[in-house]
Amino acid sequence: MDIPEITAGDLQSPRLEQELYPDLKRSLYYSPLWEPEWYVALARAGFISIAWESDGLELLLPELQTAYAVLDWNRRRCSRAVRRLLRRGELAAGGYTLLISGQPGPVATVADGIRQAYGPACWLCRNYRSLLLDLANRAAAGKLTDPEFHLVATELRHGDGTLLGGELGYTIGAVYTSLTGFLDRRDPRHPNLGKVQLAALGVVLEQRGYAFWNLGHPYMGYKLEMGAEILSRAAFLARWRRGIARKPAVPLTAEPARHPVAELFAARG
Repeated sequence: MDIPEITAGDLQSPRLEQELYPDLKRSLYYSPLWEPEWYVALARAGFISIAWESDGLELLLPELQTAYAVLDWNRRRCSRAVRRLLRRGELAAGGYTLLISGQPGPVATVADGIRQAYGPACWLCRNYRSLLLDLANRAAAGKLTDPEFHLVATELRHGDGTLLGGELGYTIGAVYTSLTGFLDRRDPRHPNLGKVQLAALGVVLEQRGYAFWNLGHPYMGYKLEMGAEILSRAAFLARWRRGIARKPAVPLTAEPARHPVAELFAARG
């Protein structure tokens, strides 16, 4: 791989601001470290980390994207498919519920759902899963050195308790960042629930007073359909710094953690 290693020194000022941020020819880096505090430091600097695995070697791949998809609440749009489900009363009839937590159990459940859904192509490798659980356990024990970082697991469940989909992400200050998610497509009775899950999460983020939603990679159709705006790296980082310096009105992982989906959309109007 023609990808440079990133070290703690790269995150120090002025190197980060004067060399890494302006270098638009470079977006991807690698690190052999799977330490929670290192992961959080990268996230705070604006990197979104995925992973690479080959022949038993697993590396963290922090990415400083050249452009980011950002969703502001005044731009958020509800898809026609979701509006149709609402008109028909199907979301209320199905008892769909969004569960949001930072606890280790839900984090493991969603991580396993993602790995199962994507199989060998999934970048959420064993070390990444272990890292996420370590983050969740440390946060639950109050042992993370950055108290502003919160790992978030979102589950979409049917009224009978069946897990239909989920997403992993994190918050720093008043910004929520998506990592990855999944939808169980084996049950044909539940079409368009991926869009339902995202739209419902957007309602919760707005209600809780978050500044914006960092959707990461731009140019994906579903993000633009949601109303996301594409920002250059420089424009994104300016907003990022302001957003993570703020606090939400109510943290995403605070109670209540159970949100009936139909009620979320009814409250939004």
